[in-house]
Amino acid sequence: MKYILITMMAALLLSANALAAIKIDARQARNMDDVQSLGVIYINHNIATEQEADQALSQQSDAQGAKYF
Repeated sequence: MKYILITMMAALLLSANALAAIKIDARQARNMDDVQSLGVIYINHNIATEQEADQALSQQSDAQGAKYF
């Protein structure tokens, strides 16, 4: 019984730390979504060369009116 209680307390402690580590606010979540969406675009298109990646990045930034990337 003692070992079961210790195991359960350890699991609870570890899960509480994991939950606390991933708490973010709405602004951070939006920024993460922006970064991940750009990464997914290039991964899904299977861009193999640096020139193709630069061209796709330029097209995407032009379409969104970005000045810096």
